[in-house]
Amino acid sequence: MAKARKRKAISPKLRFEVFKRDSFKCQYCGRCAPEIVLELEHIEPHSKGGSDEVLNLITSCWECNNGKGDRLLGDNTVVKKQRDQLAELQERREQIDMMLRWRDATVDLDAQAVDAFAKAYSQRVVGWSLNESGLTSARKLIKKYGLQRALEAMDKAADQVLEFKNGKATEETSERVLRYAFILVEPEDIQALYRIRARIRRRWNYVHDGIAIGLLRRVHKLGVTAEQIESECDRLMGERDTSFRWWQSEMESWAAALAESEEK
Repeated sequence: MAKARKRKAISPKLRFEVFKRDSFKCQYCGRCAPEIVLELEHIEPHSKGGSDEVLNLITSCWECNNGKGDRLLGDNTVVKKQRDQLAELQERREQIDMMLRWRDATVDLDAQAVDAFAKAYSQRVVGWSLNESGLTSARKLIKKYGLQRALEAMDKAADQVLEFKNGKATEETSERVLRYAFILVEPEDIQALYRIRARIRRRWNYVHDGIAIGLLRRVHKLGVTAEQIESECDRLMGERDTSFRWWQSEMESWAAALAESEEK
């Protein structure tokens, strides 16, 4: 007599997939782990030719599984629920795939926008092209303001910078064009703050650009107009024997007083 073939155990991975599909819940009584111990049951028993495929497996608790015995399920409600869950899972997978394709297409569009900006830059600043640092800056500019505004700002920046240098593009002017473009995309009142900073640069030998524009923006955000800030800075720059650090201290005190007044 031939020896009966030993049945292969269901893998932990398959068990987990079925449990996950069935929300770690007994599909008969509705109880969940860890309240009960979950088992896998065959919808069509092995003794009747049932396979270990995922469609033939269902999550059950020990009590429901052992109470059923070697019988086919007469009620197809559980089977239908399984199929609905699998259909939903497939829909989710398809949507994830669409999202990934959309992301790849977006990345490609972003790259095309940067390429277009780099090409326009080379045409405006003849003899120069964007290096890696310039491309990174262009990418940030486009991401924040869009390609159209970025191109318009770059054109204006090139016009003004090259006019100042008699139309001759050098390494210094090529870098300045991109920096200036970041200013020209800002609203007019913010651009005015950058013009004030330029005057502060001319007033003192040492000026920390980041601190200067940060303080000007801070005061402006507290409700002071660009014209009022310019007037106050004119007064401070008119003082003798002063330094940028002194100006910084005065501006910080002004900002602190404005913030305190706003809180009241």
